[in-house]
Amino acid sequence: MRTVWLMCGLSFSGKTTLAHKIVDRLQCGYISLDDINAEPRLWGGDGILVEEWERTHALARERLAKWMDTGKDAVVDDVNNLRWLRDRWRSAASAGPYHTIVIYLDIPREELVARRCANQLTAERKGITEAVWAKHFSEFQPPEADEQVIRYKLTEDAASWVISHFEHGDGRSAQ
Repeated sequence: MRTVWLMCGLSFSGKTTLAHKIVDRLQCGYISLDDINAEPRLWGGDGILVEEWERTHALARERLAKWMDTGKDAVVDDVNNLRWLRDRWRSAASAGPYHTIVIYLDIPREELVARRCANQLTAERKGITEAVWAKHFSEFQPPEADEQVIRYKLTEDAASWVISHFEHGDGRSAQ
């Protein structure tokens, strides 16, 4: 059975960086909700209406369905901050038939704050408004015990982590 890898973590946790390393290692599909939002020049960090997010999610699920026709794994790069969103991805993947594994970037709040502050100075990536930032923290639902999860911690080197978790290069975890 093939896998849909769901990135999960707060803003500035390193989801996109890690996702790209996984995609490079597995040579699999990449679906980014930020990229989909950028097509009509929207940015989630600015705050987007719920209806627009639903459109984005619908487009992302359509792209996943098309990608699953290739029979290859895919990475979904988004905050995936709510359990019901992850459940919806699981439902979409099971139509493949694929299963999902959540890659949870478990980064301490202090580090996320430091990364956001550094980005405000460098503007290396698009920022996030204070209101959206606060909402992320107040609503975030970490993956639960019944979800299949691989954790990524701050102390781990991303490249080494990907190699150790995907040593076979085909999505089979080394663990």
